[in-house]
Parts: sequence; C-alpha cells; structure tokens
Amino acid sequence: MKRNPAVERTKEYIQNHYAEEILLQDLRKISGWSAYHLIRIFRREVGRSPHKYLVNVRIEQTKLLLIQGRPIIEIAQETGFADQSHFTRCFKTVVGITPGAFRKDWERGRPARTP
Repeated sequence: MKRNPAVERTKEYIQNHYAEEILLQDLRKISGWSAYHLIRIFRREVGRSPHKYLVNVRIEQTKLLLIQGRPIIEIAQETGFADQSHFTRCFKTVVGITPGAFRKDWERGRPARTP
C-alpha cells in the first residue's frame, strides 16, 4: 500500500513536536485537508486518530525517560502533558500500569505489564 504523503507529513510533525501543544488546526495546515478529512484518512491509514497517535508518541518518549530515572513530574512537563495527573492517567490507559509501576518493573528486570 502506497503511503499518503499528507499522512506522512502529519506523522512526522507529531513526532518532531510531540512536547508542544499541537492543535488540529496545525495538522490541517500541514496536511492541506479539512479536519474531518484528516481525521478520517489518518485513522484509516495509521489505525488511530491524530490525537491518539500524539499520545502514543508521548508515552513512548516517557518510557525512555522513566528508564533513565527522571522524576515523573519533569517527564510530564517535558513531554507535553498538562500535569503529572494527566500524564499518569494517559500512561495507565495506554500501558496498563502507572509510570511508577512501569519503572519498578523495569528496575526488577521484568517486562512491563500490558492490559
């Protein structure tokens, strides 16, 4: 399947700017599509909405920072979450455990549990 250049540009923008506030309006300009069309095509090609893709990119980055032993509050701030509580809720939704439990599992040499 040929990759859609507008979707690829949108994914690349999200990957490069995940720590910033990314608005649907920004992604519309990058893709050149209406918001509805962007969400529909992005979801069809990527398997999730642009917002869920952004959250997943952020969560993957937070995992690396957790393994490095960085404070959870700093991780939340540096990766674009509103606050530590927001980060913890999103992390638990995506990964199935809290950031602290993820870090403890990693330190014990156990793979992270998933839902």
